[in-house]
Amino acid sequence: TPPALGQPQADPTHTSNFGVKLQERLQGVGVDCELVYPGAPNVKHPHPYEFLIERLLNPANSTGAGVRSRSKIPPAGFCYQMQWKGHLVDDPNFFTWSHCGLQGPDGRFHLFGERVESEAIQRNHLNIGLGLITCAEIAHYVADQPEGPYRFADVPLKRGQADEFDPSMIYPTVCQDGERWVMMYNGVSSRNGETYWRAGLAVADSLDGPWRKLGVVLDPAEAARHYGPGAPIHVPTFLPFRGKWYAYFHTGPTRPSGYGVPNWGPDGTDCIGVAVADRPEGPWKFMDQPAFLQPTPGKKGGHLTVEDV
Repeated sequence: TPPALGQPQADPTHTSNFGVKLQERLQGVGVDCELVYPGAPNVKHPHPYEFLIERLLNPANSTGAGVRSRSKIPPAGFCYQMQWKGHLVDDPNFFTWSHCGLQGPDGRFHLFGERVESEAIQRNHLNIGLGLITCAEIAHYVADQPEGPYRFADVPLKRGQADEFDPSMIYPTVCQDGERWVMMYNGVSSRNGETYWRAGLAVADSLDGPWRKLGVVLDPAEAARHYGPGAPIHVPTFLPFRGKWYAYFHTGPTRPSGYGVPNWGPDGTDCIGVAVADRPEGPWKFMDQPAFLQPTPGKKGGHLTVEDV
C-alpha cells in the first residue's frame, strides 16, 4: 500500500513506510535505489531483477533522485551475459518462496522450497506471514536445465502435528554429506499465543527421497543462553567446511509480535548466530560471538539488516 507516515502499522518493516525512510538514508550516503509500491510515481524498474541487471551492466548509471552511484567495483564479465529467464516455479494455487537449488548426480536440477495453499490463506483469513508460520509445507521441483521449466515432483516431508515442533515447515537448505543428502529447515509451531522457531533435520539417500526426519537439531533454549531471552532459530542454513559443519541463523532477543514472525528489539541486538558440529545431526555447539551483529544498537527496526543468510 502507499506510504502512510506517522500511522500505526501492524508490520512496520514490511510496509512502504519503511521503504521511504530506507530510501532517504541510502540516498543520503550516495547509494542509488528506487522505491516501488502499488501506485508509486515515476517507476522505471517495476521488478528488482531489472534494477539489478542494469546496475551490474552499468554500475555508474543512476536513476535515483540525482544520486550517482559510488561503486568502485567493476562488473564481472558474466554480468554482460545476464538475461532474465523468468520465474523458476509456477505452482498453480500455491504461494511459493525461499528455494534452495542444486544439481543432483542424475544431472537434473532440484529446487526445495516452502509453499502455502492460496485457498488456505483466504479460507483462514491469513496474510502471507501468518500462512508461513501456520500451514506451509516443503515442496520439491525438478528441471532438466537450471533455468527450468521446473515441474512439481513431490512433498518430501509431511508437516508435523499440532503438538510437534514443525506443523509449519519453511526455509529448507539441502547439502550432500558423503553418500546421503541432508536437509535443514525451520519448524514453526504456536502455543498459547507464542510462536516457536526451531531447526529440524531430515536425511535421504536420494534427492527424490524418501526423506526421514531426525527431529530438532538447533533449539532456541540453547540459543537463548548465547543470544538473549527468547532467541529463536530463524532462517537456518548450514554447510560443511574443513571437516566441520557450520549453521547460521537469524536470532536475538524477541518481544511478542502479532504478525507471527520474530519481532526484534527493542534494543536492536538481533544478529546472525553460529553453531558448529562434527556431523549434521549434532550435537551443535553455539558460538558466543555472532557472525554478524546489528550495527545500530539501541534503535528499533534493525530486523531487515541481518535477517536472512
